[in-house]
Amino acid sequence: MLEVHGSGTSAVAGALHHLGCSMGKRTRGPHPTNPRGHYEDVRLGAWIDNLSVLDEEKLSQDLRDFKEYLFERADTNRLWGLKDPRLSVKLDLIYDSIPHDWRVICVERNELAAARSAANKWNRDDIADIISMHDTIKECRALVLENFRPPALWVNFNNLTNNPELYVRKMANFIYEGIGEPSEEQITEAVRFIDPSLNHKREEHSHA
Repeated sequence: MLEVHGSGTSAVAGALHHLGCSMGKRTRGPHPTNPRGHYEDVRLGAWIDNLSVLDEEKLSQDLRDFKEYLFERADTNRLWGLKDPRLSVKLDLIYDSIPHDWRVICVERNELAAARSAANKWNRDDIADIISMHDTIKECRALVLENFRPPALWVNFNNLTNNPELYVRKMANFIYEGIGEPSEEQITEAVRFIDPSLNHKREEHSHA
């Protein structure tokens, strides 16, 4: 997944989980600001966090270890995914460890709504700074799509929460293309996971 903070990534990742896509050996769980869970691979987050370390030897070892982890995930899961809003910025470092048939789900949401959602989770009020950070992530995402050209599905968060079944089925068809299909039970669970009350379309329009 390639996205920015607060754009509905946890909703999409949770739906993918219920559709049978492994989002990590261990994922970040529920939080008061995200009660249904993040579905972010803890190992991925730790690797990105460690990139701020100045020790070049440690950085190189961390990268080798993380690539081995990705190879192991690929060996043990037919469908698996990565979710962290910072992934777009660092994907080039691990590109050679991702299966050749990888594909991308890009999550979209109104710029201000996404920034406000992220600010609420982080207890911050610097909306302009968050939007600037999001712009950087979006630029990196555009470069990933341009340079590597993976198949991509764009999911708008308001459309997802407005019509969960339609967009869950679109995601299911996208991730299962060429390898089968999920069960109707998996589809139902993924649809149930989406919370329509999180649709803030009217709020966005009121601030337009």
